[in-house]
Amino acid sequence: VQMAAQLSHLHHIGGVRTLGMVGAFDLYADKRTNTRYPPAKRMGQQIFQEGLKEGLILRPLGDTLYYWLPLCTTKEQITDIIERTVRVLQRMKW
Repeated sequence: VQMAAQLSHLHHIGGVRTLGMVGAFDLYADKRTNTRYPPAKRMGQQIFQEGLKEGLILRPLGDTLYYWLPLCTTKEQITDIIERTVRVLQRMKW
């Protein structure tokens, strides 16, 4: 719920979902029309690389990024991870 609230408002992010300690979101060139990025642009990989600068390991599968968090992750750590993810996404040159 927390992740969906903070990421869904971003223009290029959609399909935010969680199941237990797994979370995922999709990248869109235009979320309103469900237009994805061309595969050659490798946006998921670009965000993965930028995330490393924030100490994040965002698992890209094409233009879908996943989190796999350990069961021992605290609410405070989840908040921190989401905040760092938002910073990464805001820095991207879409």
